[in-house]
Amino acid sequence: MKPTSALRALQILGLNAVPAAGYFGAGWSPATTLLLYWTEGIFMAALITARIVLHRRATRKRGHYQARGSTAKPHGKGTLLQAHLWVAVPFNLVHGIFLFSIVFLLLPQLAGSATVGFDLGDFRTGLIGITIMLCAGFILDLPSLEHRPFRWIEQLVERSRGRVVLIHLSILFGMAAMVFRETPRTFFMVFVALKTLSDLGWLLPQGEVSSEPPGWVAWIGRLKGGKTGESFTDYWRRTHEADERTRQENEEIIETG
Repeated sequence: MKPTSALRALQILGLNAVPAAGYFGAGWSPATTLLLYWTEGIFMAALITARIVLHRRATRKRGHYQARGSTAKPHGKGTLLQAHLWVAVPFNLVHGIFLFSIVFLLLPQLAGSATVGFDLGDFRTGLIGITIMLCAGFILDLPSLEHRPFRWIEQLVERSRGRVVLIHLSILFGMAAMVFRETPRTFFMVFVALKTLSDLGWLLPQGEVSSEPPGWVAWIGRLKGGKTGESFTDYWRRTHEADERTRQENEEIIETG
């Protein structure tokens, strides 16, 4: 493992250890811990926004400026920054409403108010910890931003979307476990495990889609459909070529006067 990757792994483990240690070790309430996770999501979205802006200024890659209107449509019809904000802002807003409902309506019914109530002191301690860890990750990226390809920042945004979905699913499954076991502790065991694995998954290399369809769908390749009679294999190849052209265009540098 490269030194930077090792530092990144330690940063991720440290980030996840702050709320986990607070809840399981220091006795933080479920309300405090849940709201801390929500705040972490807001800060992370803000720092990804900062990475996008700084990478755009440092590299002037075309992918930052052109609308995502090609055949590949990797981000819909907006720019990369717009696509990120259109997911991050509404999700954190809805997520916040959902969590506040859990904190102030559901949890008090599952346990005594003294054990689940929000504690500002514990929240402040956790907030300091996650802020330090998130800023450490941001600082680790700064020296290499100008040398990173557009595909790197693009994948960072794509992974953040996957994290958003997984965290939401973690809460849903965790809530089911909590209701079944009638204890918030079960919820946090599920949530912490899934979230930590998701965050560590950011360190894994992301392979690109092959120009040929997978072997297990080869039988589909013989099927033809549509007005042109194009086979699935031909469709796969055509869309893959369009994706590759888009990615090459995204890496072009826009000269400024």
